[in-house]
Amino acid sequence: MADRPLELGWLRILAEVGRSRNLTTAAQRLRLTQPGVSYQIRRLEEALGVRLLDRHHRGVALTEEGRRLHDLVSRQVMEIDELAREIRRRDNK
Repeated sequence: MADRPLELGWLRILAEVGRSRNLTTAAQRLRLTQPGVSYQIRRLEEALGVRLLDRHHRGVALTEEGRRLHDLVSRQVMEIDELAREIRRRDNK
């Protein structure tokens, strides 16, 4: 599985989990279930072979690898979302 590309949906989920530091909050913002978000993060961790989150009773914290990936992914997701908004505005004129 090492050569298999990462699922891009997993990266959006990581961006939201890293932003909110809470699986339930991230799930609500993404309109997903908390178990679904947790499962997708585990799949991402398995695909990378590293732990991305330290899970705590009242939330999560990014590991060093998780923080590095989150920093990159969150910037890219933000740029993609902004471009999508611009395209929609232009197409709705």
